[in-house]
Amino acid sequence: MLYNIKKQTENESEEKIVKEQQGNSKTKIKKPAGEIVSKILSVICVICAVILAGVTAIAVANNLKTKAPDTGDSAPEVITTEATTESTTAITTTEPSTTETTTAEPSTTEATTESTTEATTTEITQAAAESNRKVVKLDQKHWSVVIVDKDRQMPDGYVPELEFVANSDYALDSRVAKYYTKMYNDAYEEGIVLTPYSAYRSYESQNNNFNSLADSYISQGYSVKEAEELAATEILPPGCSEHNLGFAMDICGTEDSFKETAEYKWLCENAHKYGFIERYPEGKQSITGVIPEPWHWRFIGPAYAEDMRSRGCSTLEEYLQSYDVNY
Repeated sequence: MLYNIKKQTENESEEKIVKEQQGNSKTKIKKPAGEIVSKILSVICVICAVILAGVTAIAVANNLKTKAPDTGDSAPEVITTEATTESTTAITTTEPSTTETTTAEPSTTEATTESTTEATTTEITQAAAESNRKVVKLDQKHWSVVIVDKDRQMPDGYVPELEFVANSDYALDSRVAKYYTKMYNDAYEEGIVLTPYSAYRSYESQNNNFNSLADSYISQGYSVKEAEELAATEILPPGCSEHNLGFAMDICGTEDSFKETAEYKWLCENAHKYGFIERYPEGKQSITGVIPEPWHWRFIGPAYAEDMRSRGCSTLEEYLQSYDVNY
């Protein structure tokens, strides 16, 4: 009897152990299934993240094709130019008297006050004023990349707010001056002196320079129209020069030999960091309309200058065209 009870107890213990083992076995079977589901969800999340990143990259790439970088005042997004007869509100200030008398645009032909034809400087000025130029808009966030040339002019009466640069008697637009002064000081620390030669010019000063050169061509037998066209390749008409805007500085003089100097080399390597570009490079007259001027450096803003350099564009015209901008 005791034997049977002991045997029964042993059998029940064995059955209990078997059941526990079966239960543990079932639990162990369920756990890997949960891990697999978790791994599958993780893989799906990674795939979704990759797809989202790809879509974002494509959107950014498409956006860059049509929109230049936006960095605020010093480098606006895009530039639009509209033909209009309305003038924007001018910001007036007292012009530094010393800049009025400086002339920086080169003239390969000696100017003369006597004309051998019936044309006069007054007629030249009137002819320029009556041309069908577009009037650029300067009271906008796109100001730093506005193009003025023989076909585009400033609004009548526009005068920038001026500020002297690098402890000199030369002034630039106050939004630009701080960048030139910073560039001048940094270059000076490296033994490079970016001496200001000609900066802002008034409308009257530009008019005198342009008319003098045009007169010299008229004295050689050119018509008024021909004289204007030739003069504009060296000195842009009044209201059409970056010097009138206060955006440009002629550095160290107006000689072609400047291209062989340490100052020019430094500018080529560093000026873009401060927002300046060589405005009229060699071999680009068909695009800019102006002869090569290695001494003429124009402000467009650090972000634009960096972007222009990275895109391999050597002129402002080509850079804006790369964004399909209607300037």
